[in-house]
Amino acid sequence: MVSSIILILVDTHGSKDYLCKINLIGLMDSLEFNGHSWAPCRTYQDEYSFFHAVFGQRSSNFGPYKDLDAKFRLESEEIPMIATLENVKITIYNVDDNTVRTVEPSDSHLGDYPLENREFIERVTSVYEETSNLKYNKLSGSAGIKGGLYQVNLLTIVLLNGLNANFNWQLSTENSHSGKFDDLVFQVLPHKCAFLLQAKHKKNKKDKITYENLLSTNSKKDDFSLPKYFFSYHQIKNKFKVKELYICTNVDIQLDKMEEFVESKEGLARDSMLYYDEVDCDCYTFKSAILPKSKLKSYLEKNLQDKNINPDIITEENVQDFLDRFRFIANYPKRGDLDAVIEKLIVRTDFPFDMKSKDSPKYVIKKMIEWFEDEKGVYHTKATARALFSEIVSNKLCEKLQNCGVSFKINLPIWNEGDRILHIVPYKRSILNMIKVCLALQETDEQFLFVNPFEDWQIQKRVIEAFWMPHYTDLVVCLKGAPNDAVEEIGSYIKTILRKRSYKKVILIAEESDKLPATLKRVYRGKFRRVNESITFSDLTEDSQRKVLEKVIQLFHKAI
Repeated sequence: MVSSIILILVDTHGSKDYLCKINLIGLMDSLEFNGHSWAPCRTYQDEYSFFHAVFGQRSSNFGPYKDLDAKFRLESEEIPMIATLENVKITIYNVDDNTVRTVEPSDSHLGDYPLENREFIERVTSVYEETSNLKYNKLSGSAGIKGGLYQVNLLTIVLLNGLNANFNWQLSTENSHSGKFDDLVFQVLPHKCAFLLQAKHKKNKKDKITYENLLSTNSKKDDFSLPKYFFSYHQIKNKFKVKELYICTNVDIQLDKMEEFVESKEGLARDSMLYYDEVDCDCYTFKSAILPKSKLKSYLEKNLQDKNINPDIITEENVQDFLDRFRFIANYPKRGDLDAVIEKLIVRTDFPFDMKSKDSPKYVIKKMIEWFEDEKGVYHTKATARALFSEIVSNKLCEKLQNCGVSFKINLPIWNEGDRILHIVPYKRSILNMIKVCLALQETDEQFLFVNPFEDWQIQKRVIEAFWMPHYTDLVVCLKGAPNDAVEEIGSYIKTILRKRSYKKVILIAEESDKLPATLKRVYRGKFRRVNESITFSDLTEDSQRKVLEKVIQLFHKAI
């Protein structure tokens, strides 16, 4: 389905540059290109006109896309790169003779243009729908608790490294299409080149993987059987563009009897999604002689008679194809050591969050376990990973609010029918209003994000950006000391989200004179409700009243 059309205006009397205009059909992602942020923005005529948007250069990381900047021209060789974006169709209009030509997306448009230059194209804001392209068929998990946690840690490391990657990706686990390599499937977009991994955790670190383990034909359940993985690769190679296959374990290989079959033994490459510079592990590749045809035939006869596999696939060419892609990672840190790796990778992410606190890995692992155990099978992407961090920041705030031990006789009735924006005007300090809203939302089944007014402004922006994601229904915004231009940006951003997602709602905890409520009220007059809320001692439950009398509650270094 085409989500956008790029109109290329060709003027042969002018320079070799091109001016790009876009017709939005549904939703269009913004992207990083040529060192700038780009996204659709309104130009002339109304929002229903045929050509109503243009690739405009963003004035700041969170700012609007200015029409003045929209005249930025692309070099002629850059046009084919944009043509490779998913769901984009290019229409070329020649100004001289009024001819129109439509071009479908294709890698062939790149011609001789260097493929690596496409790394500068990166979508930075994705508006996700709950559609089949975000989901995959997921197996019911069968790993033991230790093996499952090891697997989750590997998934977390890949996700954290993916946050700093200059390309888009999809991450899945227990993927039913990936055969015996179902623990971790990492696909690089848009071409979906796949890296598939099977994790094997051993309780006893002193265990060794032997030559006999690698050539075992006894059972389908043999953890390290190369024949098993050969046939699995044959069954899945038409379902993925397989780049590399991995077995990853926390124990070592015993090289007796197999040194002559080792092609290479080295550390992980720096571009590996499992790479961390302090991880000391070995990555093995093998020569084709390690996997004799007799072992493959034996495994086929013993274990795969019911699979209708043609024995003719057992050829030297197919064995070489499998081993060219196969990597055996040994001595990858045991689970406890991986916790330390995750903590250090969190600090290295490009997020401005204060993730140096010791409890941050706990929150990240908790969210990854929830995703791992979710039976729906929803891909993790760079956008969902960013949202995960924003949700952690929101959850930390809610925990602090709950830990105050304050409760109310009657919780705030959040929404009236037809509301889109609720403006709560606090009396003096807003902390009690924040607690009341948090407790009320937690009694619902809705997922929400809470902007922490005491966090850095960059953190607040990231949380608001995460509200794009479809599973969040409510956003609570309580700003302190935000600059005027930032408030304008937030207002524009919130209006865009509410326009695209009719079910989303926003709660503002702000003074009556604040600029953000006034900005949104102009647009949502009939769906904007203001509540002047003064919380008194009598509004608290008897238990909370007693606690308040006994001690002063401290929150964010403020007494309430």
